[in-house]
Amino acid sequence: MKTIKTPSLIERFYQLCEFPMTYSRYEHFFFRLFFCYTIFYDFILPCPTEIPFPNGVANLYNVGWFCDLSRQSNLITIFFICSVFYTFDYFSLPSILYMTIYHLAYGSSKNSDGSLGHSSNLGSLCICIHLIHHLRIFAKSMYKKWNKKDEIEEIEEENELSDEDSLVYYVQQTIAGGYAVAGLAKLLHSGLAWMLESPNLLVQVVKANEEKYYSYLSFGFEDNKIAHTIVTLSVNYPILPQLMFSSALLLELFAFIFLINRYALLLGSISLYVMHDCMGAVMQLKFKTHQRLVLTYYANIPFWFWLFIGSRLWTYILSSRDTKLTSFLRSISNFFQKIGQYIGPARSTYKITHGRKKFQPSSSSSSTLSSTSTLSSSPTSTNNKLKRFLCRVPFKVCIAVTILSIIMGECYPFSNFPMYAGIQPHTDMFYLIDANDNPLPLLRTVGYKASQAKKYFRACIARERLHRTYKEADNVCADETLNFLISNAKFPQVLTTYELPIKLVRSSIDRLKNGTIAIAPSIAAKIDTFKPTKLTKSMQL
Repeated sequence: MKTIKTPSLIERFYQLCEFPMTYSRYEHFFFRLFFCYTIFYDFILPCPTEIPFPNGVANLYNVGWFCDLSRQSNLITIFFICSVFYTFDYFSLPSILYMTIYHLAYGSSKNSDGSLGHSSNLGSLCICIHLIHHLRIFAKSMYKKWNKKDEIEEIEEENELSDEDSLVYYVQQTIAGGYAVAGLAKLLHSGLAWMLESPNLLVQVVKANEEKYYSYLSFGFEDNKIAHTIVTLSVNYPILPQLMFSSALLLELFAFIFLINRYALLLGSISLYVMHDCMGAVMQLKFKTHQRLVLTYYANIPFWFWLFIGSRLWTYILSSRDTKLTSFLRSISNFFQKIGQYIGPARSTYKITHGRKKFQPSSSSSSTLSSTSTLSSSPTSTNNKLKRFLCRVPFKVCIAVTILSIIMGECYPFSNFPMYAGIQPHTDMFYLIDANDNPLPLLRTVGYKASQAKKYFRACIARERLHRTYKEADNVCADETLNFLISNAKFPQVLTTYELPIKLVRSSIDRLKNGTIAIAPSIAAKIDTFKPTKLTKSMQL
């Protein structure tokens, strides 16, 4: 009797693996379309022209030049035109080059006024990957032309990915690397104790909601029923925040696991999107760019729409009797097929290369493990040895992005995401009040959020504590923060309606031993005179 060998756990895992995956033309079209929309969405708010704390590429060139309102509308229009060209895959290299330069300048300028943000870092990293990929293609073509060779001597794989498929795979790894950095920053700073100390994040929940209140004078912590309920329950059940925040940490650390196949990518996109929505509801943290990138490159909604709805609907239309509608739809189908087959079914078979082994999961019921060598016999030169080594390393881009982000730190577009890396039962926040102790709506007076005021204060503290005592640095930076907010007020005509002196309040938020949250405000600085400056275009926004 013939015995059937049961595959091992590793073999079963390899049979599920489809990475790196191949995609159809219509999928690549939607990848580019949604990516350009995601990147363009970052330009809703104007960026500052003054750079008091240069960050990232702001140290290389004058990013404030791109934010001047006299030319910003024209620059954004050019960005939009380049996005259209890039979406339809025309003039890809010059288009993505301009888009990268402008996006980096915009994001770096927003992070150079002392208020570090992390909402657009991942988008900038992804657009840099796009640029590097197209530069690599251009360099390869120039090498062939200059050396008059039809092909570059390199290690060829039998089923090598196309350039477009490789780009998608690299961007997916970049997204996974961005999440991995956020998770590793927590472990490197606090270790596994981060999970046990996660109840201390409740002070951050209170702070985030209170900062939103003092920015708009609406919807504070008491108004956010979800956050208020979680904090109240966590006082009696400390395991609740541990489960909630620990699950988010695991999602960040193992986001790269979702790259094994399309089903895992769909599950990962849903998990990460829901995680951001929950954090947004509880802590008022909006990472729309992250969510859109996850929906674009992980969920790949057009593929699933075509798989479950479009293909069946199209089959029904083509098999139905001839009518004016079906004839019109068939002519449209033929037209799209002729101009590039942007609309059509995705490939049903994926031939996967991973190191020296080739795995070929297909649409058939049985998936077999192939052990065919993918590396051709070539001279053992140094370059070929390096290429062989790189072929064996999975998730190369993810690893590179993670290592570079940790090493570079807060250097836009890189970031090691230090927020919430170390959990302390104490935090503070800043806001403004007038002579009658009435709070000022920061966004409608000075044009900055309460969170930006704190980030400016922290940037000043990092500089002043190098040559001052802690108390002296706190006093100096409190005065400097207040002067910065008042002197750069975007709506001085509204600010002058409040009675002087304008005071900067530093509110301390602590988690006590019994689990309750205590808030203690104190006056950090005040200003007795205010001369309204001449209104500029930036102040009239």
